[in-house]
Amino acid sequence: MPSGLCRLASASGPAAKPADGRRTRIRGGLVTGWAERRKVRITYTMERTFERTVWQLFLEPSPLGHGIYLLAWDQKLAAVRSYRLERMSDAQLLEETFEPPPGFDAGSHLGQAWGIWSPSDPVEVELIFAQAVAPRAQETVWPPIQVLDPLPAGRVRRW
Repeated sequence: MPSGLCRLASASGPAAKPADGRRTRIRGGLVTGWAERRKVRITYTMERTFERTVWQLFLEPSPLGHGIYLLAWDQKLAAVRSYRLERMSDAQLLEETFEPPPGFDAGSHLGQAWGIWSPSDPVEVELIFAQAVAPRAQETVWPPIQVLDPLPAGRVRRW
């Protein structure tokens, strides 16, 4: 594997997370599929668990949440979607290959992402997440100053 891909494959903040063989295997399959233009069948969990066959278009390490996002063409939805590696329970490398869509621009998709960078002083906020999205809020490691409190009815507060 080229050295640049090796660095990308390990860029999810390993010092911040315990070793996880499943995550390493999934990440390796995604990187190999991307480099060889092979489709991958992922098992993904949000509110429910489902399988998708995807064409990897872009892998985006996120230093803020110590995660990796896969920008991919979803065959079933016939659209570009983003998937967080930490929500994948499996990734099977397929023999079927793909060609990236002509004129595809990852920047146009990533430009819509929610990110906050500011040179000003920090502002304290409190976020309350509904039960349906509480697991997603809890899976991301934020700065060490975070406080995460469970609330009634399966909700969670982060401040």
